[in-house]
Amino acid sequence: MGGKESSDWHGECREAGIDPAEVQRVARHYRAYRQYTESVKSDALPLEQWFRWYHIEKASENQNPGVAPADCSVDSHALGNSLISHPDIFLRLLEACISRSQC
Repeated sequence: MGGKESSDWHGECREAGIDPAEVQRVARHYRAYRQYTESVKSDALPLEQWFRWYHIEKASENQNPGVAPADCSVDSHALGNSLISHPDIFLRLLEACISRSQC
């Protein structure tokens, strides 16, 4: 994939107000889920179904925040609010990221 597609995808993210790194982080979670599921000879959920559950989990965590790590205001797995507040847009960008090999 060329640099133009990469810059277009990043531009789409910025235009939507979503951090491209956040989308890439979620894509890594999905890839890890698929790799594990396939390694135990099970069928992985398609991205859209997996994302529905992932969104519910993250929204639940957002409603019940835990204690922040000592001396750290943000944990390395923290996600922005866009996944929760704009799931349809986030999913579209996630699909584009994966299909364009940006993640």
